[in-house]
Amino acid sequence: MRRLDDIVKADCRDVANAVAYDVDGLILCARLALDPMDGSVNADQRAGAIERTLEVAAMLMEVVLSGTEGLERDAKRGLWAKPRS
Repeated sequence: MRRLDDIVKADCRDVANAVAYDVDGLILCARLALDPMDGSVNADQRAGAIERTLEVAAMLMEVVLSGTEGLERDAKRGLWAKPRS
């Protein structure tokens, strides 16, 4: 996983794809934390870990969205596409 400082300082268009994979891994981690385990982690610890993981995933997703929107804008696709006549 990339360092957060590197992600924040980079152009979103340069890191959006890589960060998307990081977000996917964080979401998987949170889902696995929801699975029943051997009881070594209590419910409060598990809930806190899930909450923190999802907060980081949401923050990283903002980078992904900014990057993909920038790529669409640069390529004149999506909302920035010229209307077809």
